[in-house]
Amino acid sequence: MKLEARLRANDEMRDDALAECDYLREENVRLAREAAEVLKLRAENEQMRRRLDRIRAEEFWDRVMAEVAEMMPVGGTRPLDEILAGLKDSIHRGARLHKEPLDEDTLKKKMIGRWEHGKYFEKAPDGTLVRKAG
Repeated sequence: MKLEARLRANDEMRDDALAECDYLREENVRLAREAAEVLKLRAENEQMRRRLDRIRAEEFWDRVMAEVAEMMPVGGTRPLDEILAGLKDSIHRGARLHKEPLDEDTLKKKMIGRWEHGKYFEKAPDGTLVRKAG
C-alpha cells in the first residue's frame, strides 16, 4: 500500500508537471507572438515618426520661405545675410528643431526648391531668384 500511494503521488506530480509544462509552452508561444507584434508596431511607429518629422520640416521651411518672400520687394531680391538677420526670433528658435541649419546655403537651397515648385520665387533675367508677383 505504501508503494501504491507513493506511485500514485509520483504519477500526480508527473501529471501536474506535464500540465504546467504544456501551459508554459503555450505561454511561450503567446509571448513570442506578442514580441513579434511589438517589433512590428515599433517599426511602424518609427516609420510614422520619420514621416511626421518630414511633414513638420516641410511646414516649417514653407513658413520660413513665406517670411523670406515677404521681406523681399516684388520682383526684387535681398542679400541672404540681410534676410537671415531679418527673420523673426521664433524662426531662429524653430530652426534648432530641424536637421538642416538656418544659414545662407540652406536658405538658397530652400528658395530654389520653392521656385522649382512655382511658389514664392521666380528667376529674374540675370538668373537670380526674386519675389514672385502676387
